Amino acid sequence: MAQGGYGRALAVLTQYGLRPAKARAGVRAFEGDLKISAGKVPIRFEIEDWDFLHYPRITLLERPTGMPRVLEHIDALGGLCYLAPGSVVLDRFQPDVAVHQCLHAAVDVLNRIVSGQARDKDIANEFVAYWTVGQTPAAYPVLVDELEPDAESAMYFLLDQHGHDRRALIAQDIFAAQQIAAGIDAEKVVKGAFTCLLFKSTKFPGAPVDALPATIKQFFTWLKLWDTELAAEIQHRLGFDKTYLTRDGCVIAVATPTGRFGIAFLLDRRHRMGYANTPKHYRHYLHNAGGDVAILRLQLDEIGPAYIHSRNLEYPSLAGKRLTLIGCGAIGGYLAQALVRLGAGTGKEGLLRLVDIGQLEPDNLGRHALGFPSLYQNKAVALREELIRQFPYLQVDAQVNAPRLNDEFFATDLIIEATGEEALSTLVNASHMAHRLGPLLYVWVKGNGECVQALWSDSSKFGCFQCLRHGIGPNYRQDRFPVLANPPRTRFRGCGSFTPYAVSAPMSAAALATDMISDWLKGSVSPRFRTRYLETAHALKVRNQDIAPTSGCPACQSH
Repeated sequence: MAQGGYGRALAVLTQYGLRPAKARAGVRAFEGDLKISAGKVPIRFEIEDWDFLHYPRITLLERPTGMPRVLEHIDALGGLCYLAPGSVVLDRFQPDVAVHQCLHAAVDVLNRIVSGQARDKDIANEFVAYWTVGQTPAAYPVLVDELEPDAESAMYFLLDQHGHDRRALIAQDIFAAQQIAAGIDAEKVVKGAFTCLLFKSTKFPGAPVDALPATIKQFFTWLKLWDTELAAEIQHRLGFDKTYLTRDGCVIAVATPTGRFGIAFLLDRRHRMGYANTPKHYRHYLHNAGGDVAILRLQLDEIGPAYIHSRNLEYPSLAGKRLTLIGCGAIGGYLAQALVRLGAGTGKEGLLRLVDIGQLEPDNLGRHALGFPSLYQNKAVALREELIRQFPYLQVDAQVNAPRLNDEFFATDLIIEATGEEALSTLVNASHMAHRLGPLLYVWVKGNGECVQALWSDSSKFGCFQCLRHGIGPNYRQDRFPVLANPPRTRFRGCGSFTPYAVSAPMSAAALATDMISDWLKGSVSPRFRTRYLETAHALKVRNQDIAPTSGCPACQSH
């Protein structure tokens, strides 16, 4: 940063009452009293990134007087969250303006805090973050696998990962735990010595009157103030469920509208053994002499498929649907990865079936999602292994033989034909017209990648794949929707030939298919025939549309 820029930034800091202070190497620090509506708040302002990829850190040196220990937007160390990450782009060329934006936002947040009007709402909306981030001691990391919706308990495991501190896992059973452990390369998974009890609340977590609970008795008191029904349910389980007294400790995990959080606490060995048959006596003990037992706050991170594959969607995922992808080549490889991220292969009835009879050759590597580890393997098998490596809970089948195009094959939620081989697409289309049991999506690269196209076939009201060419008559098999201005360039190698195109072409085709599948999940795929162009392509323009059947189509007009 130019010296003039620093001088201008320093002038702004001075206007806000801040002066240079000692700091570690590479950091500029400033301290002073920041004026807010209720008076002054001593703060420390630190800049270690003058490119402003990260916002300057603002720390309260003293908390506003008369305020609770747990405050919205302030962590346990006094760090102030004054801008949501990515919400404001600070200008590295105008550091004075950037500094002003930060301090102005800090004043606004502090004014909001001292007013107290939004405390309960703000903390409730971000409660899981308050429970886990910026508190002392730090919350213990726990992964939470997919659990049955009405499950009241689960198993608690400990995972050892190379290069990571030990973390825990809540899962339905040992098989699910081993699956997750394999997926994250955990060296060891062992059953923990804690019982795990599961609860739900329909209410947003309430803000503690003072600090976050630190003992089991404080936890009970806070629960009762927040959700009396949840508090009563937990007390009932602790008073009548004998199973938790068979373990060294107990985990209580609570699902709320803002996410999960939990606690863990040790059980007194003498008392739990003495009250093994009368758990209500142990519950009484927790409210009295045993109430000072410390609780460990748990950071519960969801890793189940229902959470992962619907987290960023505003429409239903592919969970529970049965899909068949024909062709695991350049398009199919990228498309399969997109499908599983939409939830394909998850849910009770969910299945992704991959069909390809070919193996991955060296010629394929330059534009395929798979790499050297899959060389000379069947594409469907290798793609299945890679998908399961990424998401170990997937239900994925690999079919290495040419499928029989019968009722059983077409009896699925969606079939995608991504081979890009017109002869095979025509064969699949003819069989689909004879059965018509579900929708079929065709996707291909045109020419040398000038454009990519896709056709959704789901109704006799609209044209089939064969209808992209003229039907029987004078123009039989000529393109109805010509798009290439010139014949594609073809290269020969030995007795074979191939059409070269950029690696971006199959990615674009997979993206087009993914968008159409997303539209299907939203309820409407129209327009069913779509073309997406390379911006620099010399090609004829074809509008996206729902095509009508071709008169004399030998596939769909003969049934």
